[in-house]
Amino acid sequence: MGIDVLFVNPGNAKAIYQDLATDFSAIEPPTWALLLAESVRSVGFGPAILDVNAERLSIAQAVERISEVSPRLICFVVYGQNPNSGTVNMSGVVALADAVKASGISIPVAAVLQTGPAEPSGDASAVQRQAHRAGTTISNLA
Repeated sequence: MGIDVLFVNPGNAKAIYQDLATDFSAIEPPTWALLLAESVRSVGFGPAILDVNAERLSIAQAVERISEVSPRLICFVVYGQNPNSGTVNMSGVVALADAVKASGISIPVAAVLQTGPAEPSGDASAVQRQAHRAGTTISNLA
């Protein structure tokens, strides 16, 4: 069975935390990606998860893995357990989405945002505008 949806937990720890990313940056479990994957699986579709953070993949390595999996849909899942982590994770989404497009991969892309209105930018809609660069955006933001 092929992969219908590849849920991507994006990461950009190296750019955000520099050398601290090697040993000291926290890695959250991909809770929302897991929940979405099970929801998709329960109605008969084939999901997979690519956890860029946990695997400490570079942007180039993540693009290569996406290309190898060749799903019908790429879905970036942006979430966080603290108020500013959604914005931090957005840098990974934008960098990876831009790299996917630049590589010539023509798979449709979506982004699911689970972030709060108290983003460091002070403007939750700015996060949505940035996510729109990735493709279709599904969000809980007002």
